[in-house]
Amino acid sequence: MKIKILFLLVFSPMVFAVPPYLGVSVAENLAFNRYSCLSAAKKVLYNEGFKDIETYARIATVFAAYRNTNPYHYKAVVKCLVSSGVIIVTTAAQVSRNARQKAERIRYKILQQRGITRKKPKVPKKPKVQECKIIKKASPKKASPKKASPKKELKKLKLFSLSKPKNKTTTNFQDKHHKNFTIGETFTVLCRGACLQQAERSLRNSGFYNDYDFDDDGVFGRNNYNYYASIQCIINESRVIFKVSGQKSKTRDKLLETLYKKF
Repeated sequence: MKIKILFLLVFSPMVFAVPPYLGVSVAENLAFNRYSCLSAAKKVLYNEGFKDIETYARIATVFAAYRNTNPYHYKAVVKCLVSSGVIIVTTAAQVSRNARQKAERIRYKILQQRGITRKKPKVPKKPKVQECKIIKKASPKKASPKKASPKKELKKLKLFSLSKPKNKTTTNFQDKHHKNFTIGETFTVLCRGACLQQAERSLRNSGFYNDYDFDDDGVFGRNNYNYYASIQCIINESRVIFKVSGQKSKTRDKLLETLYKKF
């Protein structure tokens, strides 16, 4: 019988229209178990003067009446939602304000009991910042005698493999400008954004600021003497490729070395 009364008390829409009025107070983000919540609710209701207190452990609910006979002053239902960390207090009274105040007071008292705590907020982990470092090959002038000479390190374009279809910068650069190329490369662990940023700075600081353009993998431009240069970041292979095109081989080599140093 009392379960039916409990159902009508909580779910009947008529109780909102005429007395008795309902007051509802909800506490969220809590940590508790079923026993601690039911025990706290019974203790608080008893201290608040409720006499007829019934516990329904299976549905984690406590029902109480202030008096067994009218005028009952208050009736109350405490629902413990363990998995959600929520406690719902619903009270019924003849006066709307009294119902609301009583629900708030019972909720507040329950939160003071042992076994009812606030959940600790999860602090999001700070994303790891990718370290952008550059590992360069030794400059041709500083290379040891055992290493390849500068002329061997700066290979002609015809010796450079164009087998990978993603190498768009090389193909476009070859078709658009001079056929005479000097090309070199360095290894990198830079992320794509940092690599392209350094490539742009190197290009401009080396005098290639005319006809400046870029694509997804590289940047390219022309200097005042009609020499063209491009810097391509091939991140999936950890490589940076430098290319300079123009008429004179020695000038191309010097410009390429400048791009290395400015990068």
